[in-house]
Amino acid sequence: MKTFYSITTTIVSIQCFLAATNLFCIAWLPPEIFLSTRSHRSRLDLGSVSTDESYAIAPLVGDEPSIRKASDFFAKSYWLGTPHVQVASGPVSDAVHKELLYRQFVDFSTKYGERMGNRLLDAGLVAAIDIVTNEIVGLAGIEVCLLDAERRDILTPELSEETMKAALGNLGPKERRQYKNASPFQIADELLQPNLQVVCVLCNLVVSPTARGKGIAMKLCNYVKESARDAGFDGLLLKVEKNNAAACKLYLEKLNYQELFVCGDSSAVRFNLKDGTFERAEAETLILVKSVV
Repeated sequence: MKTFYSITTTIVSIQCFLAATNLFCIAWLPPEIFLSTRSHRSRLDLGSVSTDESYAIAPLVGDEPSIRKASDFFAKSYWLGTPHVQVASGPVSDAVHKELLYRQFVDFSTKYGERMGNRLLDAGLVAAIDIVTNEIVGLAGIEVCLLDAERRDILTPELSEETMKAALGNLGPKERRQYKNASPFQIADELLQPNLQVVCVLCNLVVSPTARGKGIAMKLCNYVKESARDAGFDGLLLKVEKNNAAACKLYLEKLNYQELFVCGDSSAVRFNLKDGTFERAEAETLILVKSVV
């Protein structure tokens, strides 16, 4: 295994619609702390279902109807249902609403949808389903990405996969065949620069405005935590804005995450309700980490 870094000061907004940011300041920590992996097993197992008297927590398949249902829910509950991510005010026009649904569907299809060939790095969506109405009331994503310790950044799933494929593409045919069934951990350890590490990230967590305060977010987070552990990770990372008091309370106080990165000049994505554009805004943000073992 390569030497891992832990970061003391840095950045990032919650990983949402095409968001990516930069981290600052770094210090050493031993490789066994949070971010290391216990094995070279790396496939996410999102096959189990957790139920109680009101809600079922279950993985979503990557077919088009499921992705569209999830992306529509995310657009409505996050971009249109969370005031602190909004710019401007007033009613949303039909044209803006239609464009938002389309862009969110494209984003989710790219990250979580079915595709020709296998992904090197897994990603999936987990939904909280109301047992009575059979409607989605909460959503969370889980993504395997690369942490770039030199840049102090978590690469997007798309860039992470491109980086690994480029490393494989630099090999000759005989060498490349040796990595045909290799795990992402092995590829990163043997072919990538020492500053790149495979990590597991909780992202795109949102609960319907009408269902908040009922423990649904915690149930989704716990499901993702168990999935990360079963895939061989020791830690789970997430990104959150520091001024998002409700989210920080959930992660830091109720779920026992620890602050890993903080940066005052990071940016977050905002949605303009008036013209339907996505904008960057200054927002002090955190990367949090939780042991899952």
